[in-house]
Formats: sequence, C-alpha cells, structure tokens
Amino acid sequence: MGSILWTQVVTAQSVLDTLRWQHRVLLLFAPDDAQPDMREQIALLTQKSAEVTDRDLVFFTLFTENGLGPDQRILSKVQVQHWRKRFGVPDAGFTLILIGKDGTEKLRRHEKTSLSDIFALIDAMPMRRAEMRKRG
Repeated sequence: MGSILWTQVVTAQSVLDTLRWQHRVLLLFAPDDAQPDMREQIALLTQKSAEVTDRDLVFFTLFTENGLGPDQRILSKVQVQHWRKRFGVPDAGFTLILIGKDGTEKLRRHEKTSLSDIFALIDAMPMRRAEMRKRG
C-alpha cells in the first residue's frame, strides 16, 4: 500500500491523496466496533477478501475514540475527528463512504450495504472497466 505517515496530524485528505489512483477506499464510521452494521459490514468485507483485493479496495474503520487503517495501524482520536469533520459524519450511527481512485465520493449510506451493490457500482466505473479489460 505504500508508506503512509501515521502521526497525530495526519489528515483525512493527506491519507486519501496517498491512496489516490492506487486504491478505492471504503470509510466505515460507527461509535464503536460493537455497532451491528459495522460488525456486519466488516464481516462481509472479510468473507469476500479476494474480491475486495481484486477491486483495489481498502477500508478504514473509524470509531468515536480511535480507528484502524487498512494495514491495521491504529488511528488516534484526533485523526478520527479529522476524518469525521472532513466528511461531515456525526459521532452517532453508522456511515459508509466509498471513495473512488480519483479521490471523489462515489457512495454514502447510513446502513450496512451489500457487497454486490458496492461491487456493481465499482465495476461500472470507467477506470474499473479499463482495469478489467487490461487484466483480461
């Protein structure tokens, strides 16, 4: 995934800039990891890890007090607050945001979302279609 600076001042934008053109990013926001939609969404992503990887999709879990990056590095409360502020996500409830390789928001949902819906959206993107043609 390349090296990402994980200091207290890392902002959402700087991390997304690092991932741009290399990965699609799924941001999963919830108060904590006990939130049902969060648990179920993570389980879905884990069960379909090969399909997630094939689509160059990485995900962040962002809680009220901390979070985890795609490489399981811990994000501090300060970092998570930057992400919440950047995307206008409240502390309560579940929010899923898909960011395309171009760095723009492609999908925002406030409930667990099927991977078939997410994959269909990704697979319809021009860049993904070009990737599929190139890979055969």
